[in-house]
Amino acid sequence: MIVQSTNKVFNLEDDLMPFLNKDKEKKNPNFPITEDFEWIVEAKRQIAEMVEQNIKGPLELIEQYKKFEPILNVDKKALLKELFGE
Repeated sequence: MIVQSTNKVFNLEDDLMPFLNKDKEKKNPNFPITEDFEWIVEAKRQIAEMVEQNIKGPLELIEQYKKFEPILNVDKKALLKELFGE
């Protein structure tokens, strides 16, 4: 989305001061970038690193709660009948 939105900016003059009536035929991005652009590559790397660091805690919690998973899979109606009868 960053690449697409950056490449949609053709010139800032039209966006900031539309009364200038600049040549609107020019359809080249003001600052063209691609997925291989250095800043985009670095941003993706940093995001992946942050996700990797911040996923450890939730995964540890999931492992702790897995031992209680059988409690959730109990047939509640059968358990009520067993405890309190019909």
